[in-house]
Amino acid sequence: MAIYIYSAESFPGPTTPNEYCQVLGHQILLEAGKWIKLPTRFERPYWTDFRHRGESVTNKAVGYAQRDVHVNDEVATEIIMRFGFRGVVMTENDPEGHRYKAIELEKQAIAQNHKWREHIVARFENERKMRNLTGHGRLEPTPYELECYRVLGLPEPGSIDEIKAEKGLSQPAAQAAVLTPEMMDLIQEGLQARAERNATVSATAVPLVTDTTQADAPTQTSTT
Repeated sequence: MAIYIYSAESFPGPTTPNEYCQVLGHQILLEAGKWIKLPTRFERPYWTDFRHRGESVTNKAVGYAQRDVHVNDEVATEIIMRFGFRGVVMTENDPEGHRYKAIELEKQAIAQNHKWREHIVARFENERKMRNLTGHGRLEPTPYELECYRVLGLPEPGSIDEIKAEKGLSQPAAQAAVLTPEMMDLIQEGLQARAERNATVSATAVPLVTDTTQADAPTQTSTT
């Protein structure tokens, strides 16, 4: 029976070079976004004493070795148990021959991986708040935490983008504030209508006439 494994992130990853997918004594390299076919049989030789193994693995030492043997179904089940929450899925169908099913599994893996990364980001944000409030915690994220921010499309902590987001100047908001040609036409029509209305009011207004006769007439003083 063939078994295929898909992972939404790499093991080891670019920011986690020492994190391997290792189960039942076997190490499997997983590359993000790619399907791999597991071998049908896994063998792990081991020795119970150094007399049989010697200083190096020779043909004679290999003959003395004992072996742990596992089939692909056992290994795949263990992989899903240990790494499924990170976005690792499996199928018995060839992904190339069953693309619809494979695409659905890939979407599930990516969604699960994003949930995991959201948990990582939330945990760091809590630590950062605790540091600001109590002095306990930390302000600097690990490389993997920064990777989670990038994968989720979030502004990195302490970056200009984060400051803009906190002030309500995030990229989506900035894009929403861009005037479209239709909006510009409406604004232009409104300004033109206001100008015409002001001109009409000015033309029909009755000028205010003030009788200044009495004010300008000289004051006569009686001499009788």
